[in-house]
Amino acid sequence: MPIGLAKDLLWVPKLLVLIVLLYAAFWLTLRLVFALPGAAAIRIDARKPYEAGEWRHGDEGCGYYEKDIRTDHGRLFDEDDE
Repeated sequence: MPIGLAKDLLWVPKLLVLIVLLYAAFWLTLRLVFALPGAAAIRIDARKPYEAGEWRHGDEGCGYYEKDIRTDHGRLFDEDDE
């Protein structure tokens, strides 16, 4: 076997490993490009402040909360008492 051909054949496994690594890096990068913004959007939505009053399930159970304080006591049956 000629020396030049033998040297060229030594590059074949190195090139195959390089191609496999680049292929894996491409798909991992593509997944990160789509996964990170999606995860950030979910995290930001989950941390939204409850400044405006709303009905939700909180630390004191289901009820009307304003700034994380339940303020619905007496609101449920106000119309019925009159």
